[in-house]
Amino acid sequence: MAHTTITAQLYKQGKSHQWLADRMNVTPGTIARWMRGTRPLHLSTMRQCADLLLCEPSDLWPELRLPIDWEHRYDVLTERIQELDYRRDYNEFQRLCSQRAAASVHIYTAMQRTTEKSQNQ
Repeated sequence: MAHTTITAQLYKQGKSHQWLADRMNVTPGTIARWMRGTRPLHLSTMRQCADLLLCEPSDLWPELRLPIDWEHRYDVLTERIQELDYRRDYNEFQRLCSQRAAASVHIYTAMQRTTEKSQNQ
């Protein structure tokens, strides 16, 4: 399953397996073993891979069923937006801003629920 989802995320972003391997500081062979499921991964490695692909670990490894850490996702997106030259890649800039806006809505909604719970107690 991870093979398809990692490949799909890379394709969607116009990135290659080599790009991911370079950023993860591993060989393309290691990426291939992750994709085949023959190499165990630590959660921190899964998180790093997902951060690079701007998704959640559970998007790449659905069997994890981890809750989404929206604050972390917001921070990662903010970092990527700041690194981006929006004049050269405006479409990517818009996509990242849209994802960050969605993350902020989730954070706000969670804060509202927490506030309502504390007021009802």
